[in-house]
Amino acid sequence: MEDAFDTRAFAFNRDDERAQRVAGLALMLMNASSPVPTQYVRDALYPDRSAEAFDLAFLRDRRTLGELGVQVEQVEGGLGLDGGWRIDPVSMVETSGLTDEEALVVDLMCQPLCSDPTFPFGSDLMLALAKVNNSFEDVLPDLPGISLAELPAAVGGLRRAFLGRVACDVEYRDAQGRESRRRVAVLGTFGLRGNLYFVTCPFGQEGLDRGCVRSLRADRVVSSHPVPGTPYEIPGDFCVDDYVRLPFQMGPATTSGRFLVPDELAAEVADDVAAAGRVFDERGRRVLEAQVADVRVAAIWAVSEGVVPLSPPELVDAFREVLEGVLGDVR
Repeated sequence: MEDAFDTRAFAFNRDDERAQRVAGLALMLMNASSPVPTQYVRDALYPDRSAEAFDLAFLRDRRTLGELGVQVEQVEGGLGLDGGWRIDPVSMVETSGLTDEEALVVDLMCQPLCSDPTFPFGSDLMLALAKVNNSFEDVLPDLPGISLAELPAAVGGLRRAFLGRVACDVEYRDAQGRESRRRVAVLGTFGLRGNLYFVTCPFGQEGLDRGCVRSLRADRVVSSHPVPGTPYEIPGDFCVDDYVRLPFQMGPATTSGRFLVPDELAAEVADDVAAAGRVFDERGRRVLEAQVADVRVAAIWAVSEGVVPLSPPELVDAFREVLEGVLGDVR
């Protein structure tokens, strides 16, 4: 009879071998009392790799550990003249410094983001909460409605490119079904009406082209692939709020809308529109002026926000229809 523990039953595939290697790298660095020289790492974990293959594999493995919250850094000194590698002490802190009550508050306040489809860092937050609670056995308490949000598979490349600060090749399908391919740098993300958006700008031979910043909706990304060796830095004056649009502005603008804003809502509306429009005084009244891509959505937004469209006529008419529908439902 064949041995139940036949070694063939435990043959490792490439993924198994890599997982074993990453775990070995983590244990090696965690147990080292001083930085581990590059040559020692190569001899112990990558003995059959050429110099170039080792560099690539070691880089991938360090990034994998980084995604798990274990940051590997290169330092001077150690056992070799060229210095070596160690685990960033910050990522190995055993306690968050919070009391049990404070950790619970942080946990309860942050958990909803893990299941928010407009928040692209749910898995990272989940690991952070595990650190706060000093437990990886039960990362998320069993609370109703709390589960890790799943991002579209095609979005993964954009997310990895953003975290790694490298350009990304994207295939995108717009609202009209037109497909395009582009190389972009991701500058930030935001959520709007249950959708996740990536703020991007073209990436060319000269670097970032900030003259053509565009927001890509996550569920319209067909494919995305990070491009190694294309690093970039997010400009110091970049603010994602400058690119967050109002619900009725997603898509090409078809008209310009004007809304009457009650005095008691002026400050709140001004904050909400940010760079998506402007609130100003006109003959003793507050007026919001903003570009409109979808007139009906703008009318629905006006009803919900308590503002009244002034122009154009098609927006005023749509507002009346929406308002009549609301009043009819109430009756």
